[in-house]
Amino acid sequence: MKSDAARQRVIAFDRVDAVLGALVAFGGGIVLLVNLWARTLAEWDEATYAVIARNVAVSGDWLTFHLAGATRFEPPLYVWLEAALFRVFGSSELTARVVSALAGIGVLVLTYAIGRKLHSRLVGLLGAAILLTCYQFVYFARMGMLDTVLTLCIYLALFSYIKVKEGDRRWWYVVGAATAVAVMDKSAGGLIAPLIIGLTSIIDGSALRLLKQPEVWLASGLAVALVLPWFVAMTLIHGSAFIGNYIGYRVATRATQTIDNHGGDLLAYAFVARRFFFPWVYLVPFALFVYLRSLVRREISSPILFVAAVFVFGFFTLVPSKLPWYIIPMWPATCIIIAVFLREAARSTWLGLAAIAFSAAIAAFYVPQSLRVVAGLPIPRLLTFGFLGAAIVIGALLVVRRRPLAPVLVPLAAAFFFLGAAHYIWPVLQPFQSPESVVAKAAAGARHGEKGPLIVFVGTSGVVPRTSVWEHVIFYSERPMRAIYSLADLPAALATDTPRGILVATADLSTVSHLYPSQVIVTSEPFAYVVIRGCRACRDSARRCHTAGSST
Repeated sequence: MKSDAARQRVIAFDRVDAVLGALVAFGGGIVLLVNLWARTLAEWDEATYAVIARNVAVSGDWLTFHLAGATRFEPPLYVWLEAALFRVFGSSELTARVVSALAGIGVLVLTYAIGRKLHSRLVGLLGAAILLTCYQFVYFARMGMLDTVLTLCIYLALFSYIKVKEGDRRWWYVVGAATAVAVMDKSAGGLIAPLIIGLTSIIDGSALRLLKQPEVWLASGLAVALVLPWFVAMTLIHGSAFIGNYIGYRVATRATQTIDNHGGDLLAYAFVARRFFFPWVYLVPFALFVYLRSLVRREISSPILFVAAVFVFGFFTLVPSKLPWYIIPMWPATCIIIAVFLREAARSTWLGLAAIAFSAAIAAFYVPQSLRVVAGLPIPRLLTFGFLGAAIVIGALLVVRRRPLAPVLVPLAAAFFFLGAAHYIWPVLQPFQSPESVVAKAAAGARHGEKGPLIVFVGTSGVVPRTSVWEHVIFYSERPMRAIYSLADLPAALATDTPRGILVATADLSTVSHLYPSQVIVTSEPFAYVVIRGCRACRDSARRCHTAGSST
């Protein structure tokens, strides 16, 4: 890898790189955009942002976000982009997710560009291809959440820093702008790129020299100038409520305490990686070791990728609050590092080949239970034994002819990893409609003569969540919701002559139908949407209806 250190200083993109970058973007578009509109929004964060964005689009208030009547303090960028698309094209799964998917395509192109800059075209292409088979990256790039946009901003800043190191200081302004956009997208998470750049400059000994460049300070001023107006406006409008919730809770509290039971031990993200970066995760220890050894030998020009992967994983391991998607920004760097390892393994004699064979064996026979649930099966036996048989036959032929094994068997093993990873990604690309979304769509608007909030009957089945804000249902019904927790509370909610729709668990359907003349509009196990037209048990008295409901 000695050529890598020299290459980064003089590399310039040409037409071949433009074509390869376009191919990466095209492949990313197929994987990240296909059926993007055909899968239900995920509960909690994705549906939450979609509901907030639709409220912004309807109200025209771009500074004060609302969810179920309550003010929410969220990073504004993604909500703004989502709301703008909702206003122009209407609210849907596609318009809720397309920003994240396009950001994912941008991350893939940047992965190629950085791999090309620091190593070679082969490493860039291979790194982008590995990233495109990373389950966590694909899954969250296809969701309307903040983390893929954050990752795009981080790697745009890192790419710009590489350009600065080549001698063009103007790229500092791109670093500053990308950091500002990242902060507007993910609050304090947007500072990841400056931290990685700072650590990298300390490690390679260039920190003091870089701090003397005026462009560094001008770019920092640009970042502050882009972010500050929103903070000032929010502080003037909401005062201490904004400071206490957004800065106090979202930044300080999350960094020092476990929030909403989202905690874990020091191995939490190791298990996340095993689940969401399968089967490539088994190559990571070997790849990091080889990359670090090359850095120590000065065979690689910059430690920025190693710092990015290790820093993101290590930092969020130490933060008490843990959510799986926090470590998404580590994957592009990790994928490039794995690509370098595969290239070097193909050039080696036995060590790299042995490491890949060991990892492939583990991947073939040990699959996280969570992925078995998602995909239904481990890596298919036909695939496993087919590659094993091919490796044995080809290896024997190479030995007989006294040819090196690694240049042939390493690509074969890499193909096994690619197909194994694709096996688990495939279900994510398929259409899926959740039962609650099917039922909520039936309740959309003011159909069947009903008006007002959608009544959600929690009941005793345990199927309907005990919450007053079910974002999924609010988005698809396009109505506010009112949670009713027991039969005793139903008469007051139905004290009207107009029909009222109720979302109810099918397990409670017979009980509700026994008390009230009702029409089942749609059933999607384990939920149903029912229109209630009056009280069968007692038509004349709300008090008697209440009593009948309570006794039941």
